[in-house]
Amino acid sequence: MISDLFISATTKSPEISLSANGTIRISGRCIPYEPDEFFAPVMEWASAYSLEPAEETVIDISIEYISGTNSAKLYRFLTKLKEVTASGKKIAINFTFEADDDWMNDYGIALQERMNIPINMIAVEKLT
Repeated sequence: MISDLFISATTKSPEISLSANGTIRISGRCIPYEPDEFFAPVMEWASAYSLEPAEETVIDISIEYISGTNSAKLYRFLTKLKEVTASGKKIAINFTFEADDDWMNDYGIALQERMNIPINMIAVEKLT
């Protein structure tokens, strides 16, 4: 059985909570200086999880800002998690963004188009 992984948020990196029960949360700013180093344990976890996924994986993303390089890393992580659908498992992605943030709205839409799966877009007044 895969272990859970928790990474605390900093002023430059998001909080990441990855649970073997299929609950995944990513929130905060996503601009770590060393994206490869930051995302390495996250990708390792995703690789292990995709071998023994929960029946349903729910991914809650609430990002205030993400840089281009980190955007590519997040996309690779989500693509790895999408692999669980090949074995008949379900995946749901909730993307929460501030309603007046056109850039993050466009980013969520672009993710949905690139991944070719529905993403629940949730506009809020202010991210918490």
